[in-house]
Amino acid sequence: MRTYFLVLLLCLFSGVMNAQQSATELAKELNKYITLYSSDNASLLTLYEQIGTIEQKANNNAIKRIRLADIGFIKTQQSEGNYVVTFGCADSTQCINLIKSDMMSSPMPGDAFFFTEAKAANLFAKKLEELIAKYPSGRTPLKAELLKGAEPDMAVTKPSPTIKKQVIEKEEEDEETSAVEEKITLTPAERQVANKEKMMQKRKPREEKEDTTSDEEEKIDPRDRRELAEDKNATDDFMEPVCKQLMSIMQSGKNTGFNDIEGKETNSTTKINDSKVKLQGAKRSYLSWYKKQRAFIAEYKTSSDIELILMEFERIQTELEDCLIGPWDDIDHSTDAMYANATEEIKDVEYKLNSDTPMPSLRIMINTDASKKHTLFVRIQ
Repeated sequence: MRTYFLVLLLCLFSGVMNAQQSATELAKELNKYITLYSSDNASLLTLYEQIGTIEQKANNNAIKRIRLADIGFIKTQQSEGNYVVTFGCADSTQCINLIKSDMMSSPMPGDAFFFTEAKAANLFAKKLEELIAKYPSGRTPLKAELLKGAEPDMAVTKPSPTIKKQVIEKEEEDEETSAVEEKITLTPAERQVANKEKMMQKRKPREEKEDTTSDEEEKIDPRDRRELAEDKNATDDFMEPVCKQLMSIMQSGKNTGFNDIEGKETNSTTKINDSKVKLQGAKRSYLSWYKKQRAFIAEYKTSSDIELILMEFERIQTELEDCLIGPWDDIDHSTDAMYANATEEIKDVEYKLNSDTPMPSLRIMINTDASKKHTLFVRIQ
């Protein structure tokens, strides 16, 4: 009797623990089943927990983006030797978008995952059901229709070293995504402090390395310094292209007001010129005017999908911050008066090097026009 009671207690405890799985943990479970049992080598999922969206690479030129709250059904069935988990949108919504590399988007009414084992398919369907439950829709809670005779009670087998490496890499990527989303939930003041601490943490190892290098150089025989300088120049060649371009643009703004990178004039009325330096990743780089001052502008993506632009903002912001060496201050402009009537999340951050007043500031922001098109761009001025 005692043994029976203990087994029952363990089962109940296991059920409670499963019910308490976070969205991130559920996404990891889904990826384990894809890794171990996918019959078509499907790509792993990326969860954007804050906005309740998952992404999956469809092919080299497209991704699928799925809004979890809008999924209306999940069904597991057998088909031609495979076990298929099909799911689709509720209430005629367009919850699945196929987004191509040229940013063209095509809505899809449903999608499917293919597995080699029935129990794996059922387990995947149940975990997907639990993940969707994290994002209430106001409709009757979704219940997955499972394949009979293959109850989802299977323990995941130990993966091979190669598969284990893929899962670990995906989990690390999910942790990075969670860190980005945690940053988005902060208030503007908290975000500013967090950004500053993050930048200082990134710079500290580099600054310590520079101090150590300076001490070592003082001990070097003058006759050997030429070789040291040549080695340093060779090392500089490995600096990230975007960082070299960014520093080149900022120095141009500081020294010549961007005159030395000014290219062909493209608009004589507004005095807009092409830039000779094209910031890597930007679709357009040019010189314009803002508040009667010359400025370098780099436009990245334009889309009506604000979620896509927000994710791209975080990626580019991190890339640019990695290039800023020194005591740069960051200023969050999202609470400025110009955004008082905005209905969507505002992203507008400026970086200034107060110890070097002539050095231009860098500002990364999202502009939304009257047609609700969102453009991500960087302004150096």
